Amino acid sequence: MSTVLLRSAIAIALAMAPASASLVTLTYGQFAGAAASGIILSIQGNPTESGCVSFGGVTGSVLTAGVCTGSSADVLTGSGETQTRTLAQAGVTSAANFGLLLNAVEPSGDSIIVNDLIVSFYNPTGALLYQTSGLNCQNSQGGPIVSGPCTLATTGVVILPTGYLAVLDAAQQTAATAAGAFSSSLNVVGMSATLGSSAGVKETFFVVNSANLSPPAIPEPNTRWAVILGFLMVVATRRTATR
Repeated sequence: MSTVLLRSAIAIALAMAPASASLVTLTYGQFAGAAASGIILSIQGNPTESGCVSFGGVTGSVLTAGVCTGSSADVLTGSGETQTRTLAQAGVTSAANFGLLLNAVEPSGDSIIVNDLIVSFYNPTGALLYQTSGLNCQNSQGGPIVSGPCTLATTGVVILPTGYLAVLDAAQQTAATAAGAFSSSLNVVGMSATLGSSAGVKETFFVVNSANLSPPAIPEPNTRWAVILGFLMVVATRRTATR
């Protein structure tokens, strides 16, 4: 094969391959506003847990080229616990507002580690359009984005649609859109996750419209001290009044 033909073949292969990019996990706070109807994957294990769901509701432990294979022992498949979702079902309208919300539940709110997180987008007939690869973390509000794994310092103690958000940055949004991941509201979302330092409680992922989520306000240090001082003054006043 001539050099020209070889280069042409490589170019065509690259053009046909699904695009990929990394997710950015925002680990600085908890978010609220996800609907339980957006649940896509629930996994449970100790001390590690992994699972995936691909087009057609196929479950397993490893997601390769958009296909789930391997043991699905950690995947929970009860009513509504693990299933693919269309963009329409999740209320997602573009790459800019696509999000994955992890509701990590650990005893006493202990930490958990996200070792890997992959999202796959399929067209309505099951063809893989786009798959993320790699994981980055933002460990403080406004802080630098660094390579994963991501340690989530605080988790929930009850199962609620709150947790930590994973989104695509601006460059990744452009790539996903160009690949056709958001070309139809009927496109389907699947995913894979591997978590560490877990204590055998269920962890749940939701597909969400990130524009509908509101992180709680993070008080400034001076504000926190003012609240504490005010509380101490109330306690002191009550003690004085009862003497």
